[in-house]
Amino acid sequence: MTPQNDKGSSKRLHIIGSNEIGAIYDLPRFSAEDQAHFFSLSAHERAVLPELRTYTSRIFFILQLGYFKAVRQFFVFKLDEVVQDVTWIQQTHFPGSKLPEKPVAKGTRLKHQSLILYLLSYIDSLPLRQNVQQAMNRGESYHQLRRTVSYANFGALRFKTESEQLIWNECSRLITNCIIYYNAALLSRLLEIKEAAGEEERVNLLGRVSPVAWQHINFHGRFEFLDPPAPIDLESVVQDLVRGEFSISEVLN
Repeated sequence: MTPQNDKGSSKRLHIIGSNEIGAIYDLPRFSAEDQAHFFSLSAHERAVLPELRTYTSRIFFILQLGYFKAVRQFFVFKLDEVVQDVTWIQQTHFPGSKLPEKPVAKGTRLKHQSLILYLLSYIDSLPLRQNVQQAMNRGESYHQLRRTVSYANFGALRFKTESEQLIWNECSRLITNCIIYYNAALLSRLLEIKEAAGEEERVNLLGRVSPVAWQHINFHGRFEFLDPPAPIDLESVVQDLVRGEFSISEVLN
């Protein structure tokens, strides 16, 4: 603290100057080395990304995560204030995606902050940590299924242009969601039957089965999106399960 004793000058105590205030509260200004360091992701951090639905949300999550690692603060900012960092994240982690046109909404930003506090062990609420971990596990399972779809047929599915990449991303998401729906439909119908029969043990076992599974799916062959497919007789598959041709343990595995 420096008192100002000169004639005509203020006698207030200047605790810190504007430069020091800026160093504490302003947005971090990252060099290329800083960007590579603070915006890199651990496996634990990367596992959160599938829980964020859009590339924009993922980009701004990584942005806030990097800033928090650097200065232990969260920020509200305009896009033009962070465009260099956003561009680095987009080109490094999501090449081929579009640059965000505006920051995320307040609700999304608060969700990002909660995830960051959890990831960096700032939250010690066991129920919250368990809920976040369950969400991360679901997201990671979905992400693994999408990777399996994308690399079916020994990775023979390829694209040459950005538009082809975007189309294939949407197609792989469609296939993944179809698999999950197929599994969920079978499990839901099977659960109804077991509940009606009063088979409590089987009902409890079915509650442990995730619809995000693909051991029983054949990914090899040719994907057709234009020709109308032959309908699948889900009820027949369910009846096979009910008759015991497939055990619950096989479904669980």
